[in-house]
Amino acid sequence: MNILREYIRELLLTESIDSKILGQLNKLIEMDGFISMQKIGGNKLTVEALVFSRPMWKHGVGYVYALHSGEAGPCNNALIIGGPTMEGEGTTAQHGLGPLLYDILMEATYFIGKDGLGPDYESVSSDAYAVWDYYLSNRPDIMVKQRDITQDPRTPDPNDDCTEDRGYRAVAKRFPGGVKAALGGEEPWYKEWDDKKEDPANSGGNFSPEFVEHWFDPTNPLTKTYHKNGTPVIEKLRQELRLMPKAAKALGIPYSQVEMQEVWDKSWGNAYPSDHEKIPWVSKIWARSHGFDQTLLKELNPEAPWEKFK
Repeated sequence: MNILREYIRELLLTESIDSKILGQLNKLIEMDGFISMQKIGGNKLTVEALVFSRPMWKHGVGYVYALHSGEAGPCNNALIIGGPTMEGEGTTAQHGLGPLLYDILMEATYFIGKDGLGPDYESVSSDAYAVWDYYLSNRPDIMVKQRDITQDPRTPDPNDDCTEDRGYRAVAKRFPGGVKAALGGEEPWYKEWDDKKEDPANSGGNFSPEFVEHWFDPTNPLTKTYHKNGTPVIEKLRQELRLMPKAAKALGIPYSQVEMQEVWDKSWGNAYPSDHEKIPWVSKIWARSHGFDQTLLKELNPEAPWEKFK
């Protein structure tokens, strides 16, 4: 009976994940990949894909950063991609794993009191635009919410505002005629250090009627936020032991010692099976951060300099 229950649970979990995202998740597993995650300041997140298999060992094959500090407004309580220390979208990915990382980050927002994800309001690459457009048009499992425009609001509720300061810039840069046309023909203002004119400011506080119409266009993916009901991708990653211990701990679903040993064997143990420097060094970090028991590793690697990494 327990086996049947587990099978039904697994079936329901798999069916609740978008087919393309499930394909990317399976690809990550086939590559001996894992997901790392970090909370920063309590309300910011980074998600990274790591691959440990030989000979394609490469520590990072993709990341998505959500480091904005809320300068643009509440934004439907969504976390915003990018951040002040990143150029552009704050995203990079290999092997077609970008959308998977976005989905993971969108689900992870619920663990820090946020609700969903929104595009970088400073700059959006063509690849990132395609992801948001796909969310808008092809993901019935995702709820889409319109962002209000502070300078010409449609709703009295401030919680959907997402344009203060620089919240309009990514949209204005893609508007026909650029930022100047979005501002009704006014020249945008730039700071003295901004030689490339990448950070336009709306000194007059006005937008053209055409830009406002463009902003509220239901087919414009950059003026929306995106929200999921549930965390099926993260649940699947946890089930498959494909979260790094730091990520599992950050999400409030930490590993047992047995599970952590299995994760080690598939990750660092796979990448460095007999490296007498890496094994004690990295496993000591795990021990300090996650309570990892190093006993088995010490038995299997008695020649490693364990005293050096006390």
